[in-house]
Amino acid sequence: MTVELIESFLTLVELRNFTKAANKLCISQSALTHRMNLLEEEIGLKLISRSRGNRSLGLTQAGTEFISIANRWLNLSRDTKNFKSDFHQLKLSVASIESISLILGPFFSEQAFIPSAERNITLDIHVFPSLQVMESIENFEVDIGFTALQRASKYLKIEPIFREKHYLIGNLQSDIRTIDPRTLDPNKELITNWSTDYMHWHDDYLGPTTRPLLAVETALLAASFMKEGVWCIVPSCTVAFLQRASLFYGHSIQVYDMTDAPPDRICYKITHVSPRANRIESIRYFEKNLRIFLKQNQLYL
Repeated sequence: MTVELIESFLTLVELRNFTKAANKLCISQSALTHRMNLLEEEIGLKLISRSRGNRSLGLTQAGTEFISIANRWLNLSRDTKNFKSDFHQLKLSVASIESISLILGPFFSEQAFIPSAERNITLDIHVFPSLQVMESIENFEVDIGFTALQRASKYLKIEPIFREKHYLIGNLQSDIRTIDPRTLDPNKELITNWSTDYMHWHDDYLGPTTRPLLAVETALLAASFMKEGVWCIVPSCTVAFLQRASLFYGHSIQVYDMTDAPPDRICYKITHVSPRANRIESIRYFEKNLRIFLKQNQLYL
C-alpha cells in the first residue's frame, strides 16, 4: 500500500467525482481508476460503488469504514517521514470551541513551552465547532480538544476538567440583581446551544415552544445584537468578553443571577485513545501545565 493509493482514495471521498479528484491529483482519470483497482485488490474488498455512465461515486460499507483507517494510515506515514526532523522539535495541535477558548486563551498565549534547552514545542491553536473538534482528533489532525459536548467514540478519551455557572446578561436597564428569565420577553432572547444539559433545562424551564429573537453560534455574534431589551443566558467564561464586545457595538449590558439557574456547564478535554507517538511527550507537558492553570484560576469540577 502506498501514499498515492491512500491519498487518491481520500480525495475521491472528499470530492465524490472521478473527474474532479483526478484534476486535483494532477493525474488522468484512467490513472485514478487504476489506483483504486490496486487499492481494492490489495485490501480484498470493494470500496467504491460506481454507476455506469455516471462519473460520480458512492462508497460501499467497507469504503465508509475504511475512511478512518485511511486517515490514520496517512498520518502515520507522514509522522514516520517527518520523525527525524520532529525529534528535536515537539509539536502539538489544539482545537477548542470558541467559548472555552475565551477562558483558556491566556493559558495558550503563555505557553512558550521550553521543557529543556534542546527541545521546544510548536503549538498550533484552532477554533472549531464541537463536532469538528472531535472529528479532527479522531482523524489525528488535532492532538487535544476542548468542548462542552460529548459523543460516544471508541477513538476518543473524554475527561471533564472544570465546570462553570450560567448568568443572564442583557441590555435591560434594571437594578434588580436576580431575575427569573420567565419574566422577560421571550421574543427578545438570543439563544445558543452551550451544552446538551443547558438545552434540556431551557426547554423544560422556558418551554420548547418559545420563539427567541435569534439563535446565534458565537459569543461575538451575540454581542452585536445586544440592543435594548435583548437578553441571553451565557456561561461565565463569556461574560467579560461579551461586556467588552458589546461596548464596541455601542451597547451596554448588565449581568444578573437567576432565580433558578441552569445546571453548571461542564467543559471537557479530549484526546485520542492512541495518540501519535511523537506527540505523547508534548501532550503530557501541556496537560501538566493545564492543571496548574486551572488551579490558579480556581476552575474546578
